[in-house]
Parts: sequence; structure tokens; C-alpha cells
Amino acid sequence: MSKKIVLPARPGALFSRAVQGGGLVFLSGHVAGTPEQVDPNDIRSQTRGTFQNIARTLGEAGLNLGDVVRVTVYLTNIDDKPGMDEIYREFFITDTPARSTVAINSLAGNEFLIEVDIVAVAKA
Repeated sequence: MSKKIVLPARPGALFSRAVQGGGLVFLSGHVAGTPEQVDPNDIRSQTRGTFQNIARTLGEAGLNLGDVVRVTVYLTNIDDKPGMDEIYREFFITDTPARSTVAINSLAGNEFLIEVDIVAVAKA
């Protein structure tokens, strides 16, 4: 199967927002919003905003959270995991996807506490 750009890059970006390879759609990493929109001390609001953005992007690609098979969560502080998990459960109640949670030193902006990338099943 060939690669298909599902959602192209936004102006000035160096990455596509969603790319299909075979039967899977790969979303680039998502954060809660712009640096001005996030509370740099609130993992719950950042997690909620991140997954709301992911849900919107999936919708633009003709998919939804039920199509997600793999989630990778990047946290700048692993102690934020319980708060992130609390909000994560609001988005994935049943049939939860496979997931990894990784602690990292920093993200593209110091105010971001979480970034998430997604793999979803493409619609036929």
C-alpha cells in the first residue's frame, strides 16, 4: 500500500497532520493549544484540550476516537500521570487502545506538559 496524505501540513509546518499508510492513519503529535491558551501548571486541562484537539483532527480525517488503536503519551513530569489518566478515562471509556506513556525532558514549548500522538484504523 502507498502513503496518502490525509490532512496536509498547516502553512509553515514541516509535517503533515495525518498520513495514511496501508490500513492505518497516523496523527502527528498534539498538544492542548497554543502557548497562550494553556495553563502551564494544569495537567488535567492540558490533557482535556489535547484530546479535544485530537478528536477534532480525527473528525477532519473522517474518523473518531473509536477508531484509535494506539496512543503514545509524552509527559514532561511522570508525576502528572494520575491526573492525565483521570482525564484520559473521559475519552476512552471502553475498548481502550494500546498505550505507552513516556516521561521526557521537555516539549516544543516549556508551557506544555503533555503531547500525544495517535494511530487509528482507516475507514474502508
